[in-house]
Amino acid sequence: MGRTYRTWSLLLPGLLLAASCGPSFKEVAKGLEMKVLREGNGKAASGENDYYYMRVHVKDKDDKTLACDNIEPDFFYLAQNGQAAYSYDFTHALHLLKVRDSVVFRCAADSFLLNYYGIERPKCVTPELNLHVSIQNIMTPEEYQAKIQASREESKVKAMTEFSTYLNERKIEEPPTGFGIVKVTESTGKGRQAQWGDEVLIHMIQRTLEGRELQNSYTMDEPMLYIIGGDGGLAAMDQGLKDMREGEKVRVYAPYFLAFGEAGLPPQVPPFTNMIFEMELLEVHKK
Repeated sequence: MGRTYRTWSLLLPGLLLAASCGPSFKEVAKGLEMKVLREGNGKAASGENDYYYMRVHVKDKDDKTLACDNIEPDFFYLAQNGQAAYSYDFTHALHLLKVRDSVVFRCAADSFLLNYYGIERPKCVTPELNLHVSIQNIMTPEEYQAKIQASREESKVKAMTEFSTYLNERKIEEPPTGFGIVKVTESTGKGRQAQWGDEVLIHMIQRTLEGRELQNSYTMDEPMLYIIGGDGGLAAMDQGLKDMREGEKVRVYAPYFLAFGEAGLPPQVPPFTNMIFEMELLEVHKK
């Protein structure tokens, strides 16, 4: 026991000295402090408009992960470095970092939560926050645009492959019509025929290829009015409804670019989402 005690008594001052020499917070802007946890060996920024792709972990002032409703504490974030400014905003200090750097930013919780989450600081959040940031990549504006374009093209190919595979697996052999919808008639009608510009009364079920239902007028017991080719409409619906007769039911399979497009309709519809529209034409109101 004596030897153990003497060994620890000799080591303890060294441990305390090492702890006191560890990384500490330094002010990098008004209201913003930074502590370096790990220095990376990646590239640094080449311009003030470079893009930073990072992982952010939001913790309280005691370095405990936040556990509050409406706050996702761990996320990936893309930011464009701004001019150096006196701000709590950690994006103004990104020019100090390089790829694979890992740091902690300490800032006021009120401003951060309002800016990044759009909420007032709840009682479960301390007045100050520690933002653990690790830099994944730094891109020039040109590199960023090239990456976006490559990702866009990849998403297009993926979406169209999924669309074709879906139709092939279900042996849906109707040829595309219009600008690319696949229209399957489920029951015919004998009433007036709908044309471009007509207002129509329809029932509709709108869902993704995976079966996630977004809208169903049947469950609401109330049909909807729709103007074929009108402002705010969808190309897939316009092309599906045109030439339908009252009483007719169709199922329209629509590639993403004829539905909600590349952007989608977040959060309900992700980007590049192929859709199915089941429509029943009840009445045609001629223009």
